[in-house]
Parts: sequence; structure tokens; C-alpha cells
Amino acid sequence: MRLRKLSPKDESGQSLVEFALIVPVLLLLLIGIMEFGWLFNGQITLTSAAREGARTAIVDGNVQRAIEDHVEGLSGFVFTYYHEDEDLTEAQAKDLLSGLGDSEVGAVVVKVYDGETFVKEIRVYVSGKIKPFSGLFGTASRQLWADAVMRKE
Repeated sequence: MRLRKLSPKDESGQSLVEFALIVPVLLLLLIGIMEFGWLFNGQITLTSAAREGARTAIVDGNVQRAIEDHVEGLSGFVFTYYHEDEDLTEAQAKDLLSGLGDSEVGAVVVKVYDGETFVKEIRVYVSGKIKPFSGLFGTASRQLWADAVMRKE
């Protein structure tokens, strides 16, 4: 029996077939990384806005303006809701923020008093809905939450 030597002509489509098999997997991985980065950026923006709002509130600044500037300056979010109250629980704050639309951000500021006159701490709850970047892994908006607490010293 004679062995036949393969010529380069017999392997001419091999690279194209391998490329066609691996490209969908690589594109799916790339889009997944981009989607994760998009959602992670939204979470970081909300966390930073809550912290900035709490810091501004504890030094008697304009909390609503601080959160609005921070959120709208860093992302595609639009600041649409603000509520300030005393002694709300986290669940009550989340209920107030549950009706936001896509790309909207709301904030609830809770002042906790030490006795009746002095503010002991400020709690800021921020929530926003963000649309997916690609829609490949689902088209429903994601609700993101962040909160920050600053104590008066």
C-alpha cells in the first residue's frame, strides 16, 4: 500500500473553516464583556453619586444638586426624582424609588437625628434603571441600587 503525500491544495479551506467556527464564540465573549462593563459603570456611577450626596448633605450643602450633577455628568442617566425625609427605613426608601423609568435616577435622603435638633447621620439611597448595552442577553432594563451613610462628627 502506497501512502499519498498531501499537497498544500488539499488544506486550502481549513483556516477559513476554523475562523468561521471560532468567530461567533469570540464575538459572544466580547459582547458579554462590554455588557458587564456597561452595567458595572452604571453601578459605580450610582454608588459614587450616593456617596457625594451624603457628603454634601452632612456639610449642609445642596444635596439634590450634588447628586444631579454627579449622575448626569458621568453617564446617560437623567435625574428625575428627589425625596427628603426623616427616619425612613431602607425598604420604604426602595419603595419610593421603585417607579423609575428607563435611564432615570432617583434619590431619597434620610436624616437621622440625635435627640431632636442635631443630625446624627445622613443616609442617601440612589436607584436607577439602565437599559442593556446590546440586548443580546435580554432587553429588560436593570434596576441598580446604591446607598451611602455619613455620620456627623
